Amino acid sequence: MTSIRNRVLLVLLAAGLVPLLVILFISQTLTRRAIEESQYDQMAGFTEEVGRKVTLFLDNSNKNLRSLTTNQIIRRQFVEDPAWTLDERDKAYESFLEEKRAEFTRVASAYTQFFDISLYDRSGRYVASTSKPTIVNLGYDKSGMFEHQTAVQGNPTISNPRVADSIGLQDGPPQVEVVFSSPVEDGDDVPFVVHASLDFQQLWESMDAAKMGDTGFFVLLDYNNNPLYHANRARVFDPEKFDSRRTSGHWLVNNRGSYQDLVYTAHRLLPYSRMARNRSDEQWVLIGFKTKEEANELMKENTEHTLLAGLGTLSFAVLIGMWLARRLSEPVVRVSQAARLVSKGKLGTHIPEIGPQEMKDLARDFNLMVGELKQHREGLESLVQERTRNLRESQEQLSDLTAQLRASYDSTQEAILVVKTDGEVLNANRRFCELFDIDGATTLNSTELQVQVESCFLESERFGNHWRRCNDSLSFVDEDEWSVVSPREMVITIYSAPVKNASNVTFARLWMFRDLTEQRQLENGLRQAQKMEAVGRLAGGVAHDFNNLLTGIIGNLSLVQMNQEVHPEKMDHLVASAKHAGQRAAELVKQLLGFSRQSHLKLQRCKVNEIAEEVRDLLIHSIDPRIQIVLDLREDLWDVSADPNQVQQVIMNMAVNAKDAIGEVKGRVRIGSTNLEIDEFHASLVSDANPGDYVRISVEDTGSGMSSEVKNKIFEPFFTTKEQGKGTGLGLATSYGIIQQHGGWISCESEEGVGTTFHIYLPRGDVEDLPEVMETKKEQVKGGTETVLLVDDEPVVRMVGDGVLKHHGYNVIVAGDGEEALSIIGERGDEIGVMMLDLTMPKMSGRDTFRNLRGGGYPPIPVVVCSGYLVDLDEFAEETGAKPEGFVQKPYDSEELVRTLRSVLDAAAASTA
Repeated sequence: MTSIRNRVLLVLLAAGLVPLLVILFISQTLTRRAIEESQYDQMAGFTEEVGRKVTLFLDNSNKNLRSLTTNQIIRRQFVEDPAWTLDERDKAYESFLEEKRAEFTRVASAYTQFFDISLYDRSGRYVASTSKPTIVNLGYDKSGMFEHQTAVQGNPTISNPRVADSIGLQDGPPQVEVVFSSPVEDGDDVPFVVHASLDFQQLWESMDAAKMGDTGFFVLLDYNNNPLYHANRARVFDPEKFDSRRTSGHWLVNNRGSYQDLVYTAHRLLPYSRMARNRSDEQWVLIGFKTKEEANELMKENTEHTLLAGLGTLSFAVLIGMWLARRLSEPVVRVSQAARLVSKGKLGTHIPEIGPQEMKDLARDFNLMVGELKQHREGLESLVQERTRNLRESQEQLSDLTAQLRASYDSTQEAILVVKTDGEVLNANRRFCELFDIDGATTLNSTELQVQVESCFLESERFGNHWRRCNDSLSFVDEDEWSVVSPREMVITIYSAPVKNASNVTFARLWMFRDLTEQRQLENGLRQAQKMEAVGRLAGGVAHDFNNLLTGIIGNLSLVQMNQEVHPEKMDHLVASAKHAGQRAAELVKQLLGFSRQSHLKLQRCKVNEIAEEVRDLLIHSIDPRIQIVLDLREDLWDVSADPNQVQQVIMNMAVNAKDAIGEVKGRVRIGSTNLEIDEFHASLVSDANPGDYVRISVEDTGSGMSSEVKNKIFEPFFTTKEQGKGTGLGLATSYGIIQQHGGWISCESEEGVGTTFHIYLPRGDVEDLPEVMETKKEQVKGGTETVLLVDDEPVVRMVGDGVLKHHGYNVIVAGDGEEALSIIGERGDEIGVMMLDLTMPKMSGRDTFRNLRGGGYPPIPVVVCSGYLVDLDEFAEETGAKPEGFVQKPYDSEELVRTLRSVLDAAAASTA
């Protein structure tokens, strides 16, 4: 179909055949409709003619019946003599009836279209019959004609069609009868009524003779859809209707159409309207049927003739089209051949100027074009030579520029890699090959390159997923830091973005790698310097507080030493004062641990409202009565999973600060609580917040408030606005550390001259399995006689521990470091019942000592770890491979120490029993 000849042929055929096919289709459609209507009209006319004969047959029967009723012999009435007695009258009436019967039989036998004609008096009593002329006193009429007294009142009556009785019928198919009743004389006093049963056999024979084509037949239906006539006599008055889905009214509304595999036309008959006034609303229907095959035979022949005509026309059109296409395309083919020769360089080719005027003009223009082309050829060749020379010079310049760009590309500090969307490596600079130790001479393969680069990262699997996710995306832009372990340890930042062409279509992905190792080292150095500055401030604050506490401890102990002869009560007071100062020092250490988030939380099911009430009760008797403490607590407050002592410390700290902010004037401190649901948006506004359910505790005061500069520093350690000696600056920092350790945060709202509000957020936790907050009664301290190995590098600690243990009956062996302890165990291990082990020691640390003790070759001695830091025994077990039997935090209370040792010794004894 690519040649011009075929295209011209196609256009000619389309231009000629499409209208022809449309005309044939429309003509065929209209012809089929006309033939179909003609068939229906022919069937309707024939059906109407047959219906007319049926109507004529019924009208003639009615007329004959009326003729019979007007006969003078039948109209003659019984004349009664008044002088007759009753018997005489009866005999005379019987004689009259006998004479009447003979006359009626003789006259009525001439009406052969009725198979029975009977005569009744006005009471319905039988008088005579043509079918049984010799039988008398047959009783009364059973047809219903006398039931409503219509006939005896002078009205002619006709019954519904029905199957005839056996009277006068021979064996054979059922006979349909229609009973005509007509009074003998009009008027109110009718003496006799004629009752005639119409014989449908004659009508059937007449309709049998009527044929509508080869397959046509007729069906006569009454108004109840009962067949009165059917070619198949077994269908006459079939108990099942002719079509249970239809009524006679349907056949009249749709007087033509299809039924099963037949077509039909229906015609209405009016036998009742002409014969009986009281039946004018009931109609009979005559339906003519013909098979669809016979009805469509003419249409089939017409379709065949149309198809033959169309095929002939199509063949003729194809032949004409091929001839015309050949003639029309021949000049174009000549031009095409000449153009092909010109394209091969034969510029002397010419086309003869013959044919139609358009082809002459085309040949003339073509020849002029070839002449001009021949003239311009030499000029074009010289121009091409000049352009080639210029292009060579441009290529040399481009090569120099490319070399400069390549040198800059390879000299940059960023490692650059470009990967196409199909995974092929498009380019990589020298820095990239150096960064990942890749041989630049080797052809970069995308799969091998990915494997080699991925193996260089610390989190190789995660980087591999990131590599694939970026390369699979056409728009994803990302920049992140990664740790590299090979060929050397580095911190690099990776920038990845799509590369698009001038049409804004992504065709590759750019990867840029920058080494940030030196920069991060400088940042870490700066950060370490800042930490050292903070540590200096912390050391100064701790030294200040500890010096005060040590002054109290040393001073009281010096007084004890100088006053040994003083009364014992005075000695007890001095010792208690020193001990109190030591407990304050221990509390300071706990605050420092809380600030560093290393304090231990004892989580319980905590009711915040009860803690707030306890704080109120503690403060209400110890503050200026001019300051009012108000509780605004929500009744249905959620329980939280928290350390109640720590939470109480935080709320107390906030309340004391609020009291100090109010000063010695009238004011108010409000402690409130409520439930809050924090969504993702509000959580994003706070650095330490996460979305979820929280209990918020608010401590509000009417004090002097804070400036924005002070508010930004309130959580810094050792920052305080109080006078010298009235605050350490650890309260708010410690509180923040405690709440953050619980998974919450603290916020502050303050305005100078208005007041300050602190909001404490505690997450709503799963508290189903946590115990309620309750007081526990300490057990009585019990000593023992076992041998305890006390290992600590501090002589003072060894001395205190030795004294406490011996006071409670224990034998004590002391060691100054881990090596000495293992040596003692090697010699006297069987004597030792428990070992108290410090973790921070010279030569061999407590962890290494414990690891060697559990490593083998030593007896299984229970170990109680002692440390100034909080030790998580599970983490300790992960580091050393085993879990110690107990833990005591320094500075330890003597009762707590003895109680822990007793518990460990009893557990060891029970396990070996």
